[in-house]
Amino acid sequence: MTRRVVLVVMFLVGFFCQAQAAESPEELFNRAVAAGEAGELDVAIELFNRAESLDPENSAIFNNRGVVHAKKKELEMAIQDFEKSLALDSSNAGAYNNRGMVLQEQGKLREAMRDYNKALQVDPEHILALYRRASLLLSHGYQKEAFADLSEILRIDPRQVKPHIIIGKVYLTEASADKALKELTSALNKDPKNVEALIGLGDANFLKGRFKKSVEDYSEALKFERYPAVLINRCSAYARLGEWDSALEDCKQGLELDPGNAEGYYNLGNCFAALEKQKEAIEAFSKAVEIDSKRSHFYYNRGLCLKKIDEDPLAIQDFDRVLELEPNNADALNNRGSLFWTAGDRQKAAEDFRRAISAQNQHLQAHKNLAAVFIAEKRTDDAIAVLENALKFAPKDPDVLINLGNAWTDREKFDKAVSLYKKALERAASPDQKARIHLQTGVALERSGSPSKALQSYTKALETVEDQALKQELNDKINSLKPR
Repeated sequence: MTRRVVLVVMFLVGFFCQAQAAESPEELFNRAVAAGEAGELDVAIELFNRAESLDPENSAIFNNRGVVHAKKKELEMAIQDFEKSLALDSSNAGAYNNRGMVLQEQGKLREAMRDYNKALQVDPEHILALYRRASLLLSHGYQKEAFADLSEILRIDPRQVKPHIIIGKVYLTEASADKALKELTSALNKDPKNVEALIGLGDANFLKGRFKKSVEDYSEALKFERYPAVLINRCSAYARLGEWDSALEDCKQGLELDPGNAEGYYNLGNCFAALEKQKEAIEAFSKAVEIDSKRSHFYYNRGLCLKKIDEDPLAIQDFDRVLELEPNNADALNNRGSLFWTAGDRQKAAEDFRRAISAQNQHLQAHKNLAAVFIAEKRTDDAIAVLENALKFAPKDPDVLINLGNAWTDREKFDKAVSLYKKALERAASPDQKARIHLQTGVALERSGSPSKALQSYTKALETVEDQALKQELNDKINSLKPR
């Protein structure tokens, strides 16, 4: 009985020894690859080491072990393995591509490009090398060459979706919405559930001003996952549609998922501002500034809110900060100028309005404001020059026409003034604006020696006027011209 037990034990030991000895390099290699794909990187390295000990001349073992080292961020060890692989087989395109990827990660871009080129010399249809080379070319501004590589990928495998997405994103950065739409639509035709393509399509439709369609695209993408950036983008689209409650909800959800998103707080501030909740808006813009103090539009919009609640000194500080970051920001100059004007500092106001016009020569409000300063200082000729310039690019603006008419009235050029008032009347936006234009026309006619025509103009003004103070002024004018 003892002898039979011994024999069985010896047989089992022999069986296991034979099984272990029978494990081939190919089996170890396949197990190592599977472990690497499963994220078991240390197990994969151990298995590749065992495979190497049995087959030290196998290029594929070193190449694949290098990939695992790269995943572990052991970049120098990865390069050593790729070089061993290439020493054994200089036609291994995958090893060239993989070494290029590691070199690119190390910032050695020339060497990386050289490896991608070598990979494609060995195998012109190596899709991964084409992708990597295209990415590197794009990062250095070689768009034409990168697009050629991406087009080659589509020629090799028309089912590929990624080239369309990459090209579409490039067009988005260039604000070429139509071209982006074409590429991203192609991507979705091949893969209708591709989230990246859906998000890109939403961005492209936003650029085109198709905000409703943009919301639909972002909503489709959000069915797959609640991406904070997509929620923030959909918030912007809702805002453009004037759907402020939906915009506000998206911003809040986006910020719950990504509380460090400065643009999210900026959008949140815009939502509150649109809802006339200025204090909440200021808090949101302040949070955006706290996260990223280098973005001028955060300060600018906070400045606008501070201006609305009459916190003029703080608003000026914000516009100052905008101008530190963007010295030629015409809107900031114009708004700061208007605050100086309110504070009674005409000199500083005029200087800011001039700078705004210099930075943006068709800035209409800055022209109007500068003309108002000149009129207040009785510099009528200077006001006329500014308003005539504004009239060149805004010939139908009623305020410009009215103010220019007033200036010519001061210069006793009554025919010119009445002609301008007539044009302004055609474009008046409200009953009271029409009434005021009739009033100014009447003043010009009265001063020109035509009291009967002036009386007609004042009477017409009474037909449309709603403002009580303006109505009283008109009645006074009419009574002063009636025969006693």
